[in-house]
Amino acid sequence: MDLKGAAAFPWQEWLSQPLGLEPSVQRERDELSRRLEERCRHAAEREAQWQQRVQQDRLAMDLSEDLPLARLLQQDVQESSRLEMCFAQQQIQAAAAKRRFAQGQEESWKQEARGWGTGLAARERESQRAAEERLAELRLRQVAAEEAGRIRWMETAVRSINSGCVSRVGVASECPEQPMVPFEGRPG
Repeated sequence: MDLKGAAAFPWQEWLSQPLGLEPSVQRERDELSRRLEERCRHAAEREAQWQQRVQQDRLAMDLSEDLPLARLLQQDVQESSRLEMCFAQQQIQAAAAKRRFAQGQEESWKQEARGWGTGLAARERESQRAAEERLAELRLRQVAAEEAGRIRWMETAVRSINSGCVSRVGVASECPEQPMVPFEGRPG
């Protein structure tokens, strides 16, 4: 790519492709693109001016006598153009490296976010499992309490029957303690 091609290349469009970057990084990319365009344009203009000057000097002098001077001018133009082109290529490479770094950083952030999401889901599952275990434990305690209440009721009923102290409504009245007779089966 020569200087004219570098100046005509759409640096702004190439460097402004959306990456989802922060505004400060985007502004820095835009500024780099602007400076690259200016440097390439100035280099092309400078080369055109030197070429025009060489042509004018050739017309004004006898090339048979002043040929070394014309060659020096041409070498100066070529060297200047080469340096400008090298600088432009370095700037392009730096912009490409920065772009790759930004893409890698963005992918790293995405992976880190995915890791956070996986850890959060695991903690939520663990919390849900602990809550379910706690609820099952409470239910077991409730069943055990109900069973203990039924057993106490049965024991009271057996003592009342053995002592003959059963009221008309089926509730044991106050009677002296009597030995408990074994009782099998559940009350009807």
